[in-house]
Amino acid sequence: MTVLNRERIAALYADIERAADLRPAIAQIKETIEIKSAHLWRAEAGSCCFGPEVARCIDAELQILENTLQCLEREDRAGGIELLREYERLLT
Repeated sequence: MTVLNRERIAALYADIERAADLRPAIAQIKETIEIKSAHLWRAEAGSCCFGPEVARCIDAELQILENTLQCLEREDRAGGIELLREYERLLT
């Protein structure tokens, strides 16, 4: 399991734009949502030393990823790419 980083996002853009089948991109986003959800749970449980600020950041990332997933499931490639760009901005 891996989380989306800048390099993986760049590859994901290409997959979304060119691939006939969006299932691999959808699977990658679902995997990242699963990992980020576990991170959020830990942050909210207080096992994270940064507390609520980290939880808010992770929650914002999750919202974008979930919206991206919905776009791709509807085959809205442009919407999915735009949301991935927003997610990528959060990583900087």
